[in-house]
Amino acid sequence: VAKRQRFKIKDLQHACEDVTSTYGSSLFPDVAIEYTIEEDLLPEFIVGDWAKIQQCVVNLVSNAQKYCRGGRIGDGTTSPEKNGAMLVTVRFLMDIDHNQLRIEVSDNGVGVNESRVRSYFKRDGTGLGSVGMIMESMGGTYGGQRNARTGAAPLPLSSSSSGSMFFIAVP
Repeated sequence: VAKRQRFKIKDLQHACEDVTSTYGSSLFPDVAIEYTIEEDLLPEFIVGDWAKIQQCVVNLVSNAQKYCRGGRIGDGTTSPEKNGAMLVTVRFLMDIDHNQLRIEVSDNGVGVNESRVRSYFKRDGTGLGSVGMIMESMGGTYGGQRNARTGAAPLPLSSSSSGSMFFIAVP
């Protein structure tokens, strides 16, 4: 059951930064994480389950860090390093059409196998599986698209060299 409380989006961003930088710097020291917040359209406060939203962001960032790193991925493809820089970007923005906080996590890694995208959110015991369950319990949405920030295509996600963008949208 989701606990609804009022909190500042900026505080959520900082809490997520703290957790992911502590966790990420020890496990993924070669992957940079950048956080941005599009304050122009965001309300200062939102009502929702802080802990569950934070857990979703941490899970999405952790997933992006794993697949941003060089090396072989489970399906045999190799993660490209764009100009030697491995980067995960987290954006907090407002989905005006649906009046929801949208949090996007992008990477410049290997991308994802198109035929498996929807199943990633349904797997028990995985970070993306947890995101799917949490968002469904909160009445939120989740998904991804090709090549972060281009809006080029809805699910399924990117081909194997454009990176990926996963998102959650909190009502």
